[in-house]
Amino acid sequence: QVVFRWESEEDEMGFTLLPYHKNGCPGSPLSFGASVKDSEEVDAPLGNEFLCGPEYMEMTYSVPQQDIEGTISWVIEGGEIVGPSEGETVNVIWNPGSPERWIGYLIDPVDASQCPAVSKQLQIEVSNPIQINEVIEASPSCPGSADGKLEIQVAGGSGEYVFEWMGYPGAKGSILENIPAGEYQVIVSDLNSCGFGTFSLSLDDPEAMTLVEELKVLPTTCNDSSDGGFVARISGGTPPYIVPGFDFTSDGQVISVRGLAQGNFMLFVEDSKGCALPIEGVISGPQEMEVRFVEISESCPGGNFGRLAVEVDGGVGPYRYTWSLGGGIAASTLSNQELPSQSFISNMPSGEYEVMVTDSNGCKVRAYGRIPETKPQVRMPTGYLPSDGLYYPVANCSLDYFLTIYDRWGNVSYTGSEGWDGLINGKEAPTGTYTYQISYQFRLGDQLESEKKSGVFILIR
Repeated sequence: QVVFRWESEEDEMGFTLLPYHKNGCPGSPLSFGASVKDSEEVDAPLGNEFLCGPEYMEMTYSVPQQDIEGTISWVIEGGEIVGPSEGETVNVIWNPGSPERWIGYLIDPVDASQCPAVSKQLQIEVSNPIQINEVIEASPSCPGSADGKLEIQVAGGSGEYVFEWMGYPGAKGSILENIPAGEYQVIVSDLNSCGFGTFSLSLDDPEAMTLVEELKVLPTTCNDSSDGGFVARISGGTPPYIVPGFDFTSDGQVISVRGLAQGNFMLFVEDSKGCALPIEGVISGPQEMEVRFVEISESCPGGNFGRLAVEVDGGVGPYRYTWSLGGGIAASTLSNQELPSQSFISNMPSGEYEVMVTDSNGCKVRAYGRIPETKPQVRMPTGYLPSDGLYYPVANCSLDYFLTIYDRWGNVSYTGSEGWDGLINGKEAPTGTYTYQISYQFRLGDQLESEKKSGVFILIR
């Protein structure tokens, strides 16, 4: 057996064989002619001849002929064969950085006398890569909401695409809806398998509403009033701002709320999209006004000797006190500097009194007191010196009385209602012990009552 390497193709090609006998004698030369047959060129492989990237998917190529007898071997430039490199089909991943890309195949026939068939090369061309031209973002209406949207506009490739949103298997098109803010990834594949691209996108929340400065709390004017509130300076969100269910005014970033009572509060400020900012605090205010009666003096029947005094706690001084009896104004006074929380009325008749206390904020409180009517307290002196004046009863009320004086023997020394002057029939009564008897009448309410008293006293000179 001998192997020849033919240098070039000539019109006449061949070789001569000189045989030798086993005893070493040469035989007659044997000449053989040779010729070069052209290899058969067959059709190029079938498969995708366009790449669009930026990433290339695995592509399958096949021979166009059927029922080939022989071994098929694949040859490529600018890519890698995935799996077996022999057979009627082959899988290839193309290299994005290669300057040249083509694929072909060889058919090695079973008959050794036949030359291998060589396919035409299928040139792989690169078209415009798949890319995102524009991202249309619609942020969620409020921070944390899941009503945002991403929409992409794609160019390159064949113009027909398949979209795969990672984590959202139900989303098939170029729009991803009802999503919160976050990071997203979409794979855009060319429908004609020329390539695909993986793109990362982000969606931001809108600017959250926040308090720009410390809340300014407005106290109530009265303990039981609901006119407290606050002033807040807010940024973020989408103005204008509102406070549903409350009395408020809004001026750009500044919102004022009224109508709050004393104590803790929490409410929500909303922007035009319904996003809410919780605001909480404590409304202060004056202490509740309380009125106490600290002095009550009785009045005599039909007289103006009664006295009422009150003391105020809470509110904001100074105070105005308005006293009334039976619907009429009895007195109106302002608190003084020495006793700013006290007031009184005196020399008043018995009856039910109302006092209305008004503080400097206009807050009012009412209290009711009674000057009771009492029977006169009557006493007679136990000693009498005529030079001091008349002998008569001492009482806390004005009194209509009738007085009788007896000497030690029971003789009447005086009768009358003006008082004894110490004379008997115009002459000075002797010193010594005397007896008195007094009767008087008075009216308590609707009843006329009378009382009598008697006792002894000493006349001295």
